Amino acid sequence: MKPIYLISLCVALITVACQQTKEPTIESTIINIDLTENIVEKSTPVNLSNVASEVEYIALENNSNCILLGSRIFVFDSLLVCPGFRQIYIFNRYTGKFVREVGEKGRGPQAYWNVNHYVHLDKDRGIIINTGGWTYSLIEFSPDGEIKGKVNLEKRASFATKLKGDLYAAYYRNFTGQEKERIVIWDNNEKNVVKRFKNYRTCENDPKQFTHLPYEGWFYYYNEELMFKEYFCDTVYKLSEEKMTPHIILNSGEYRPPYEERELFNSWEYHGLSYIMETNSYLFFKLNFDKKSYYCYYDKRRSELKISRPDEKNKKNAGLVNDIDGFVRFAPESITKDNEIVGHIEAYQLVKWMNDNPDKVANLPDHLKKFKDIKDADNPIVMIAKLKK
Repeated sequence: MKPIYLISLCVALITVACQQTKEPTIESTIINIDLTENIVEKSTPVNLSNVASEVEYIALENNSNCILLGSRIFVFDSLLVCPGFRQIYIFNRYTGKFVREVGEKGRGPQAYWNVNHYVHLDKDRGIIINTGGWTYSLIEFSPDGEIKGKVNLEKRASFATKLKGDLYAAYYRNFTGQEKERIVIWDNNEKNVVKRFKNYRTCENDPKQFTHLPYEGWFYYYNEELMFKEYFCDTVYKLSEEKMTPHIILNSGEYRPPYEERELFNSWEYHGLSYIMETNSYLFFKLNFDKKSYYCYYDKRRSELKISRPDEKNKKNAGLVNDIDGFVRFAPESITKDNEIVGHIEAYQLVKWMNDNPDKVANLPDHLKKFKDIKDADNPIVMIAKLKK
């Protein structure tokens, strides 16, 4: 049986995929990716050269003013934007030199309280860094530190981002088990809700327990349109101010996390999908299951899914096998407008890899052997792979 195929979508399939029956509309065709079979058995070591032609490496400057903590890295024409744990650092795209810190941390009206780990290119306003304020659901910064927008909804949302014009999409986690809102579309000029996508599902709530799912609501942009996937739903939706249109189904079947047990389930027993990113040729995503991370891609042209198995000797060493230059595995975390995927390797992980693989280190090209001097506490190495056309 072929694991991936293109289907005509019907209402019944949407009901099975997400158990939401009243809000989504339907497209004539969507991509259906079958994840119902045994992921461990289906996974193989997948080569980076399948999708990429070359890799560039950038060592980030190390000093006491710019030590990155838990960062996701985004690449633009001349800048590396690195939102991390309550920090936003900017580095030079080509040299890795530290440029500046963005924003002020705190509870004030001009300060951010948490970083949403999402940066995008707005065609009208340039690079936008999403953060959450103490009272504001969204505070948008430019890389220069200028506040480009603030969104104060009727009640604070879990995640929010720009839809288009003055419209923003905001997602609400179901903390209480009885949350009625799923997504609202907010007009930031008129200061009102223009559309509510209701949540029709409930779940058991344990006041003594809180399950934190950092990517419970995942927004990403594709061809200047906003996409959305919920942790407990198989469907990736295309959002507009009027409707949610199914775009892709990542069908986990019995491995879909059970919404009704939101606060009770063991997350490692189910598929946890994150880092969903899309180009015209590929869909990339990370799949956590059975205490391992599998990096996956779907080739749209070939209707083919590849699931990269973690290193059998070190399950934390996950990603696509770098057969281009024999270096560390590549774990995609963002995409550039120039058809590149971006990843990084933490310094302590690189030190361990070099100590564990002396034969591979000896055969590295000269421009990579320089990393032998890296220290455990150094900033990460950024990796940028050019995708094949």
